Order: sequence, then structure tokens, then C-alpha cells
Amino acid sequence: MRVKGRSCTDVFCFGLFAFFIVALLIIGAYGYTHGDLYKIIYGSDSFGGVCNRKNPNISIIYNGTKETYPFGGNDLRNKKYLFPMDIRNPSKSAWICVDQCPPQTFISGKEMYDYRKSNGTDFCMYSKIRQKFNNKHLSSNTGVCPTFPVFKSESILNRCIPSDLIEGAGGVLDNLVDFINSFDFVRGIARDLVLLWNEILFISLCALCVSLLVVFLIRFFAPIVVYLIYALVVASTIGVSSLLWYFWYDASRKADLILPTAAIPEGATANRLSFEIDFDARTLLALAVVSTIVSIFLTLIVWCLWPRGTLVIDLFKQAGKAVSKMPSLLFQPIITSLVLMLFLCYWGIVFAYLYTSADPYFHMLDRINVNSPQEYDELPIIKYDIYPLLRYMIWIHVFGLVWISEFVFAAQRMVIAGAIACWYFAKDRNAIGSPCFQAIHMLFRYHLGSIAFGSLIITAVKFPRYIFMYFYAKMTGSKNFVVKYLLACVIGLLACIEKCLRYLHHNAYTVIAISGQSFCPASKTATNILLDNAVNVATINSVGDFVLFLAKSMVTFATACFAGYSFHSNPKVNYWYISTILCAAIAYFIANCFVSVYEMIVDTLFLCYAEETAMVSRSNGSQHYADADFHDFMNTTLQRERNYRRVPAAENNEIEMRDRNVPKDAA
Repeated sequence: MRVKGRSCTDVFCFGLFAFFIVALLIIGAYGYTHGDLYKIIYGSDSFGGVCNRKNPNISIIYNGTKETYPFGGNDLRNKKYLFPMDIRNPSKSAWICVDQCPPQTFISGKEMYDYRKSNGTDFCMYSKIRQKFNNKHLSSNTGVCPTFPVFKSESILNRCIPSDLIEGAGGVLDNLVDFINSFDFVRGIARDLVLLWNEILFISLCALCVSLLVVFLIRFFAPIVVYLIYALVVASTIGVSSLLWYFWYDASRKADLILPTAAIPEGATANRLSFEIDFDARTLLALAVVSTIVSIFLTLIVWCLWPRGTLVIDLFKQAGKAVSKMPSLLFQPIITSLVLMLFLCYWGIVFAYLYTSADPYFHMLDRINVNSPQEYDELPIIKYDIYPLLRYMIWIHVFGLVWISEFVFAAQRMVIAGAIACWYFAKDRNAIGSPCFQAIHMLFRYHLGSIAFGSLIITAVKFPRYIFMYFYAKMTGSKNFVVKYLLACVIGLLACIEKCLRYLHHNAYTVIAISGQSFCPASKTATNILLDNAVNVATINSVGDFVLFLAKSMVTFATACFAGYSFHSNPKVNYWYISTILCAAIAYFIANCFVSVYEMIVDTLFLCYAEETAMVSRSNGSQHYADADFHDFMNTTLQRERNYRRVPAAENNEIEMRDRNVPKDAA
């Protein structure tokens, strides 16, 4: 591996990335000086006031003149919760801050008045605003008091969300059922997450321990763990499928018994009860079918791959040598995760500040008298306008989320590739110090521009795909099938391009670490190597990578099985499968962070060997292989695979690699 004579690569892209970072910092400073996080934490009412604090007067530019909003400047200390005047039309209702959400359902103004006398809690407008009303507007979407019935509510993110739906009094509309059910679903999920956060944390830690155990077993007990992974992944998928079918059967049986005969529980209705039970049964049926299909698919693949177990065992043994010499490689995912977590926290805070930096403006809200729907009036409320400059800053900030995330992942790939290359090409592997620190030094000293360039290309494909996915989601329920079909095709095409580019970039980073080339020449070299050895890449990498994918799947399904059984047996949990899916996603992310290190090591070893083979062929015998054991392993493996496929072996067992565009100073 060439270390001396390296120079900075892709300097222009590094300058562009540095300029972009400075722009993001400026945007963050702008959001911090103009935004207000309390608007998100506690929410703001319809009059520009933030709940749970004393608010200053609001000045607004209206028709070219600066005016003071007459209903602003309210003292809302100890009023932490947002409450709508008309829950039937929340988007067309005025919202105020109250000191507690309604603890019961109020059918009439008299009930609310009696409760205010005994408790002191008022659900009507602020005193400053009441003076502007007359008696005919005592109950409407703009006050003075809310429309009835006022439902019993609970606080979710400091917003009062109805917890019960009681039919009858007050003329509740039938379409309110769907509105309440949708809020009840969100409320139930949020309540479950709050209730189960310690169990979710414990299960995530268990997934972390299992992932580390898998990596440890792969390193020291490869002959056993490969076949153990085969067996456990089949057992775990079948176990999850069996549990889901049992839960579906149990939910269906309860639905048949409860709905026709059971009394309606207090605080619920037949509509709501039917919605919850049917939703559970349908969801479980869908999950069971999907899980069964996945189980059958994985079982067939394991059956096909079982004869290749020897290849995978030998491959993991070779990768284990690198891990044993550089155990710090296993800490790279932890460092990457910490960096990403810190960045995501910063990004989320800045986004919240930007989102609350919008300018206030007057909006005339139609006032509808419930007792006499023909009577209209208007109430000036405060809304916020995302002006063009702020919109551009938000888009830049979102683009930065994708680019910097890809940059961090590319840096991890470069560090691992550089460490493996340092170790592989070292003349004396016992005297090379710390290859990981050498790789980090080379990255920050020479190649930040290259990973900035590569991550920018990925972002240029990924960011439009996210935009198209957003528009596709917005078209849910649309009858324009042609546009939806075209969007789906574009999304799928961009996803395929992204996967191809990502695979090419991973190999390009390895070539950069080996030879010190810039990104474009390194990509060309990596492409030539992959094309010249397409069969060998498919033979070695695909089998090993898929077994590692099975290892990640085993951790995920085992975690899901344990979480599902635990949550389903908890009677306080409403939507246990949502929490189970969350635990499974966390488990897969954790397993992927650790197990993917082996994937990177295997890919890097193959490219190192390919580069070395090209250098040996150019040297006419003057240069020898740095790792004779790995050289013998490659030849033996390829010969065995030729025999397995019943393809005649070449006269020379060496991998035949054409020297195409490989730099002469790569050594």
C-alpha cells in the first residue's frame, strides 16, 4: 500500500463540503435567534401566545404599517395544555391554553360552569378576548366557550386529545368517529411507548449483547456458528410466524365472543370497540402472512446454501485474522453511531428552531354560531407564514441531513478499508502499530474530499427519491393511477441506481485507501476489478454477505419473538405489535452496525488481493504475495467452487486478472 507520496484528493469537493458546513452553521444560528422551542414543547395558541409562560405583545406588519395585535400578550403561566374550542373541526377552531385537559365530558355549559366553580379550571376564552364577544357567541368554534359536548381528554405532547367518544347529547356528528379513532390510535401508541420505555430499552440492550455475542462466535467458533446461524434463523422465523398466527387466532376468537354478547365497557362505544378489535385482528393477519412468506423464503435459501458452509467457514476464518489483529475495528460502528446521534440531535434542534422562525400574520377565522348556523362573524387569529428565505434554509438543512449522514458512513468505510489495507500490505504485521489510527490519520490528512464527493453523489440520487416518495405518499387515495405508477417506477429506478452506486463507492473507498487515488480514478479501478472478477465476486462475496444477513435476521426475529410475547401478555398495552416492530427495527439496526464490519472486511480483503495479484503479475515474479495463506485460500476456494459448479478448472489455479487502468505506483 502506497503511503509515501500521497497528496490531498478531490480538494474542490472538500472546499465545497466545508462551505456547506459553514452555511449549515449560519442557518443554525439564524434559527436559534429567530425561533422558539417552547412553541413545539408546549405549543402556541391561536393568539400568538406560548403556553406555560408570560407572553409579550405581538407586533405585525399589516398593510405596510406595524400594528400591535389586540389579543396578544396573555399571561399563560401554569397553563401548559392546548385545548380546541371545537373538537369537531380542529383545523377551523381557535385553540387556547388551559391548566388541565377536561377530566370529564361536559354536555352543557351548566356542567362546565359548575365544574369551574368547584375546581377553578376554566375552558373558555381569556378575559381580554371575552370583552369583544356578545352573548350570541357563547358557544362556537371561536368561543367564548367551546362547542358542546366537550370530551374527556388526555394530554399527549401537551395537546388535549379526546380519550372517549360518548354519543347522543350535543348532536355529535357521525364522521367524528373516524376523527376520534385516529387520535385514539396515536394516543394509544404514545401511551404504550411511555409505559414500555424501560422494557424497550432492556430489549435493545439484549439485542446489543446478542449482536456482540454473534460477532464473538464468528471470530472464535466459525465452524459451529455458521451452521448454528442456519438453524437459528429458520427456528426464529418459524417461531415468530407461529406466534403471530396464534395471536391472530386468539384475537379472532375474542372478536367472535365479545362483539355480539359483551356489554360495552365504560367510556367506549360499539363503534370504537369494533374498530379496535377488528383492527387488531386484521393487523395480526397481515403480519402473520408476511412473516410466513419470509420464513418460507429464508428456509429455502438456507437449504440451498447449506452445502456452501465450508466456504463461509473458511472466509470467516480469514476475516477473523484481521479482527484478532485489530479488535478496535469492532468499535467503529459504536463511534459512528455516537457521531450520528450527536449530529441528529443537533439537526433536530436546529430544525425545530427553523420551523418556529416563521413570521406571524393576521388570519380571519370564520365564527359560526352553533345555535344558529346562518350567523357568521370573524375573529382575527395569528398564523405563521414560512417565507421564501426560510423555506430555502429548511430545504438546505434537510439536504444537509442526507449528505452529512452519508459522509459519516463513508468515513467509517474508509477507516475500515484503510486499516485492513495497512494490515494486509504490511511487511511486518507485528510492527505496524495501530492500523486503525493510521487509517484515521490518512482519512483526515488526505481523503476527506474523496468521501465528500462520493457521499454527494449518493445524496444527489437519494434526496430526489425521498422527494418523490413524499409526493407518492401524498397521493394516497388519489384516482390518478398513471401518475402514481410513474412515481413508483421512478422511486424504484432511483433506489436501484443508489444501491449500485453505493456498492461501487464502497469498493472505490477501498482503492483510495490502498493507492491514494482520487475518487473518479479509484471508481474506475474498482469497476475494472469487479468486471474482471465478476464470477469470483459472486462466488465469494454473495455467499458470505448473505450468511451475515441471516445473522442479522436471526437477532431481529429473536428480539421480535421475545418482545412480542412479553408485550402481548401485558394487559395494559394497547397496540403491542407497534412496540414489537419498533424493538425489531432497533435490533436490526444494532446488529447491522456490528455484523456489517465483517462484510466490509471481506470486501476489502478481496479487493486487496485483487490489487496485489495485478501488482504481482506486473512485477514478473519480483514481488510476492503479502499473505500467502489468504492467497492459498482464494485459489483453493475458487477451485472448489469450480468443481461444485462442474466447470472445468483453468490450467492455472491463479485468479486471472487483466491489468486494466491500475496505477503503477499502487505498491
